[in-house]
Amino acid sequence: QVAGILLAPYRNRVLKPVGEAYNAAEFKLCFMCHATGPFDGTNPNATNWGKHYGHTNTRTGTNTGGQDIDNPLANGGNAICAECHYRIHSTTFGVASQTNTSISGRGMVNFSPNVLPATGLKATWNGSGCSNFTCHGKRH
Repeated sequence: QVAGILLAPYRNRVLKPVGEAYNAAEFKLCFMCHATGPFDGTNPNATNWGKHYGHTNTRTGTNTGGQDIDNPLANGGNAICAECHYRIHSTTFGVASQTNTSISGRGMVNFSPNVLPATGLKATWNGSGCSNFTCHGKRH
């Protein structure tokens, strides 16, 4: 099902529970412009961050805050695109009130509200990795 005025399906609000498999059909909007290779494992090095496949396909954990992307510390399962690329193509991108993190050097990275910076630290993205935050039940 396609929400609102979107041209294709895009799962962006409901997080994946532990054990739910990656399904490219849920992100057809992304794949109208972006390659599927980093996410289905056929070309993991197609981006400057080689961990897309692992984060969308192999994560296990415990849901601590539910399935709502706006819930701090929610989710422990496989990631959806919007957890790390929260509203990056919208007019609200970069608006401080839209996210719980402050990110330097983010490029195409803007963490969703369920990804929290570690206490007293600034969540950072250096172009190839990230640090000082908690997501999918793990502190980085």
